[in-house]
Amino acid sequence: MRGHYIKNRRDLNEPQIFDIIRSHGIQVYPTDQPADAVCGFRGMTFLVEVKNGPKATLTGPQIKFLATWEGQHQILCTDQEAIDWCKHIRAMYSWKPET
Repeated sequence: MRGHYIKNRRDLNEPQIFDIIRSHGIQVYPTDQPADAVCGFRGMTFLVEVKNGPKATLTGPQIKFLATWEGQHQILCTDQEAIDWCKHIRAMYSWKPET
């Protein structure tokens, strides 16, 4: 059917996960491929995939992408995973003055 397309389904917890990431001072730019968002913090870029619960599975294209991707990619399924990831990113990439 011409002009017909299927809209990508978003995980129900995605807005909440994105809000958590933003609340930690990390930028979020929602995308459709290859992950749900590109996130940025202090010059670093992260690909984030949101799944609705730990039993949610990756799609075929996501599996194919991850099989060849050599960069960073984070899968977040719960609020707590998002909080822990944000704390880790802030700890790893926050500038600390020399003493």
